[in-house]
Amino acid sequence: TGTNLLLDLLQGNCFMDERMKKYGRKSTGIRLQVPWGKHTPATWRLNHVSKIGGQGINQTATLPIVMIKDPYHWTLSMCRHPYTAHTQSRACPELLRQTPRGETVVSKVHVNYLPKFTTHDSYIGLWNDYNKLYDEATYPRLIVRYEDLLFHPDYVISEVCKCAGGRVLAEDERRYITDNAKAGQKIHEGASNLLSAVMRYGDEAKRVEGFTDEERSYAERALNKDLVDKFHYKVDSLVGKMAQK
Repeated sequence: TGTNLLLDLLQGNCFMDERMKKYGRKSTGIRLQVPWGKHTPATWRLNHVSKIGGQGINQTATLPIVMIKDPYHWTLSMCRHPYTAHTQSRACPELLRQTPRGETVVSKVHVNYLPKFTTHDSYIGLWNDYNKLYDEATYPRLIVRYEDLLFHPDYVISEVCKCAGGRVLAEDERRYITDNAKAGQKIHEGASNLLSAVMRYGDEAKRVEGFTDEERSYAERALNKDLVDKFHYKVDSLVGKMAQK
């Protein structure tokens, strides 16, 4: 969802001066992940400690920054790079599958969070479930649209940094990412660099690239409309497009 891009931009441009005075210049206050684990559900806060950087960290003193992405683009991204999510379908975007009897059914998604597993109604269901938990969480958090970070990095990084109590570098000193923020990580092989990401996410047609008509209709019915509206995304309406022709 763009967490690596956000991390790189914050680490290069946002500094918690009070923390650096106490713990040294390298301790900028920008963590690799929240202490309850990167990508884990919002409900894991205070209920889980990540093996990577989570030991001894006061979770109530951590401000999570959650990335959210257009659900159609996100579904395609997950289909290409599923991480620890698995479906029974083999065709992107993997929303629906055919049973041995020829029936079309929703392709369930199983996520291995270690040590727990969760099951969701398709990637659309996972998008709904995961983002709803963070949206309804009662503790402080920031939810940032990936598209805003991609197209307006200066504004987003400045606002995020100031919200967290940090100092952002002056505009003429800022450091930008022009290559793939995930480079060198095997799990992210083939991920977009910044130029290709801008081209992909700026192209309306690529939102539903590879979706069948059945999958587009399913997504329209299944998406959480409140979340879609709240974060200023839009549901792809196959019926509306057919009516315009």
